[in-house]
Amino acid sequence: MLGSPDDAADAVQEALLRAWLALPRFRSGSLFSTWLYRICVNAAHDQRSRRRAEPMELEDVTADPRDRFLEHELSGDLQRALNELDETNRLAVVLYDVLGCSYAEIAEITSVPEGTVKSRIYRGRVELARQLGTDAASGESKE
Repeated sequence: MLGSPDDAADAVQEALLRAWLALPRFRSGSLFSTWLYRICVNAAHDQRSRRRAEPMELEDVTADPRDRFLEHELSGDLQRALNELDETNRLAVVLYDVLGCSYAEIAEITSVPEGTVKSRIYRGRVELARQLGTDAASGESKE
C-alpha cells in the first residue's frame, strides 16, 4: 500500500505499538483480525501522510547496487500501478487480492457497505488492468 519497504516497516511498527496500547480497549464482539487490520490501515494512511509532508530525499548512491536493484525490481510495474490508484480503491484491492480478506471483513475495516467494497475492488482492478495494459475481464495482455 505504501510502495516502499521502509515506509511499510515503519507503518507495521507503528501499528503493532498502537495495537498493544489499545488491546485493553478491544471489544470482544469484533473479530480480532478486522480490528488489527483497521489499526494497520490507519498506520499506513498516517505513514503516507507523513511521507507526503516530508521533503523529497535523494537516493543513497553509496548503497550496495544489488540492494538498490532488488528494491526497484520488487516495486516493479504492479507496485507503480497500485500507487497510482485512488487510495480507497487501492486499500480494497490490497485487502482482498493480496491479504485475502473477505468482503465482510473489508467492509468492517473500512466502515463502508459490502456493495461499496465490491465496487472499489472492481474499479481498482479495472484501473490496474488499464495501467498494466491487460484486459480486466480476461487478464490477457493487449500487446
